[in-house]
Amino acid sequence: MIHKAFLIVKIFLAGCICTVFSHFFNQTKLYAQDFDSEWQEISLQLDSGKIQSAQELILQIKEKATKQSNSPQIIKAIIHDHHRIRSPSIKCSGT
Repeated sequence: MIHKAFLIVKIFLAGCICTVFSHFFNQTKLYAQDFDSEWQEISLQLDSGKIQSAQELILQIKEKATKQSNSPQIIKAIIHDHHRIRSPSIKCSGT
């Protein structure tokens, strides 16, 4: 009887954990979509050789992401700011 109760509690907790992670990943995906057009604009700026304009847009994204506590976008902005701007031949894609 006690094992059955523990099994029910484990299943309940597993369901709760799955729900929380599912919500987190959906939010991350939604946040990424918010930034897609900005990243496309940065790509166009870099492809046109307008590095200073791209760098300004990256800083804007970093500020926006910081206000939203959007860690994936903050990290992406930092990576772009430090690597892609200094090495324009590096192509980064995704979120």
